[in-house]
Amino acid sequence: MLRKRIIVRMNAVILLCLAFLISSCATLSFESISSLQNELGIKHLPVWSEYPDDDAVIIMDRTDVVTVLDTNYDYHTTVTVHRVERVFSNIRKEDSAAIRLRPGQTLIAVKARTVEPDGKEVYVRSRDFHTTYGRRGIESVFHSDVAELNFRFRDVVRGAILEYAYAYKESVPFPAGEWVIQRRLPVMRSIYTLAVPSFVIGSTRKDAKNWRWNYVTYNYPEIGEPSVKRQYKSGVMGGNWHDLASWTVDGVLGSGGTSDTYQGKIDVFTWTLKDVPPFKPEPDMPPEDWYRGYVQFAPSYWQSWDDVSKWYFDDYIEPRLVITNAVRKKAELLVDGASSEIDTLDNILKYVQGIRYLENKKLLGDLAPAYPQKVMQTGEGDCRGKALLLTALLRAVGIPAKPAVILSRSNGHLDTQFPCWRFHRMIVGVLIPGNYIVWLDPSARFCGVGEVPPEDEVAAALVMNDNGTSFFVATPGSDAWNNQIDITAKVAEHLTLLSDFRVKVEYGGEAGIVMRNKLADADSGTIASYCKSLLAGTFRNSTLIACSTTSPDSVQTPFALSFRFRGDNVVPDGSGSYSLYVDPFPAFENLNWLTTASREYPVEFEYPYVLGERVTLIFEADSIAVGHMPEEAEFRDSDFGYSSSYRNENPGEIVFTDVFTSKNRLLQPERYGRAVAFFDSVSALKAEPVLLERKK
Repeated sequence: MLRKRIIVRMNAVILLCLAFLISSCATLSFESISSLQNELGIKHLPVWSEYPDDDAVIIMDRTDVVTVLDTNYDYHTTVTVHRVERVFSNIRKEDSAAIRLRPGQTLIAVKARTVEPDGKEVYVRSRDFHTTYGRRGIESVFHSDVAELNFRFRDVVRGAILEYAYAYKESVPFPAGEWVIQRRLPVMRSIYTLAVPSFVIGSTRKDAKNWRWNYVTYNYPEIGEPSVKRQYKSGVMGGNWHDLASWTVDGVLGSGGTSDTYQGKIDVFTWTLKDVPPFKPEPDMPPEDWYRGYVQFAPSYWQSWDDVSKWYFDDYIEPRLVITNAVRKKAELLVDGASSEIDTLDNILKYVQGIRYLENKKLLGDLAPAYPQKVMQTGEGDCRGKALLLTALLRAVGIPAKPAVILSRSNGHLDTQFPCWRFHRMIVGVLIPGNYIVWLDPSARFCGVGEVPPEDEVAAALVMNDNGTSFFVATPGSDAWNNQIDITAKVAEHLTLLSDFRVKVEYGGEAGIVMRNKLADADSGTIASYCKSLLAGTFRNSTLIACSTTSPDSVQTPFALSFRFRGDNVVPDGSGSYSLYVDPFPAFENLNWLTTASREYPVEFEYPYVLGERVTLIFEADSIAVGHMPEEAEFRDSDFGYSSSYRNENPGEIVFTDVFTSKNRLLQPERYGRAVAFFDSVSALKAEPVLLERKK
């Protein structure tokens, strides 16, 4: 994997004299589809017969990045993204879009339209754009300061063109610069441009400041070097909004300016890829970001991760890590009476976790966390503000806490050999003797000391030292026995009447964190709906009678869900015998993806776990006899395990037990065939019923 770089030298003196005009970014405009087609060199618009396996085709997927210099020695970038797609089928799926923004990126403008086959244009209204914050996992919710702007195109029909564009300001050039090459749809033209004022390139002045961007291509053939064009146009920016050849300066440099030779010139670096194949995801695979083709950019002065850490700590953390008297007094109050360091950590952690999580709703703008005292005073904060408060409180009582940023599993892969900024969450690490770190997650409400939610297990965490150095540590993982689910059930069987089930499910470890997040703030109706979902498709004529949960805040003990229901659990054969399916719930989640088809990517489970069941069936021994019970069984695999047994040691009672183990988070493609055989064997066993007979 070859690291490449674009070399740009910046003259510090001229920084005072030059400013790009950003205002035109806020007035996005679209050109005609025929003009765009000519510009891209596409002879005709795509038709379905050319792409029979795809619901749509992306005609253009373009990202334009412009370097902006202001009069305060500061620089940033403005980024415009422009996407044009023609839709053929599956209209309901293709007529919606989501724009993701990360901290440090401020939305400037957004615009979207539908162009119907007859040429009619229908624009998305401003009230139809909706913003969501944070990231939702499979069952649980963890917080991150990532915003999504969601919208749906209007009046979409087959053959319509869907077009949208948005612009945002990035406070630091390329802290998370990324060019996504592959989409789920074919892309006719994927374009990435980087525009830089010409005078900062190739300068030989002694006072020139070196400034370079590094980039690496992942999961795709090397994109090669960009084409470079020097453009000039005097006056205010004009032309099409996405045409960077027309982005220029006003030509007025002020006193002490440079030669007229430099006025209004920019150099534009352009990559253009044609006919990019679609990325074809597979069910239950890890995040697609790990596998689809993309390019990562970063400033080249980040030669090591220490450079990244020093930049973020010095500019954003250290100025705000202020331990005021109020913070110190609060810390002392929280640890008063604590009998051990674990109690101290737990008391402070619970306090910060109890502060309401308030997502950064500025779309998004600021990389800096809130001041610790402000988070205390307002009683709310995002993950960075809460992490900084937790750090300040711990340090106030002499505990060496360090802020750390992590790339959670839901947001993609991190190449530790390429220093860049792709982190989306902040947590806190406490260094204890032996260079061991205890993790504290202030935004994960139900995680105790040393725990992280499932989405953040075994993630790369960059721990930042005050002196600008840093080091990577993987967040803790869990094995199957850490995440145990125990089901106990008593079933009163009447044969001719509905069976009466009393069930208790206890969730430990990550399973407990997931279920607490799912049901902690749920009302009785929501809990009842969840219990009914467990019964759906399993029991005929099922009726939920009652349900309840234990307190979600008792994180030291398993979270328990109890419910009672009636359901039809027997099948008569007409001759006095009844087939009875003792196992009331599947011992593993719905795995419909398990077919004989080959896979290219791993299967990802939410976490490894052990699920154990003990079902006691009670019936009238005077009138009912046991005709047949399945034999004990045991299956073992490198990824899974299953065992079951039936006992009829007491009259009128059958005890069924089974244990299912999912040992790993990832099921690799080369082991997929063995897993299919394993589940085929288990499914055949579980289909065998207990036979009961009426005594004559």
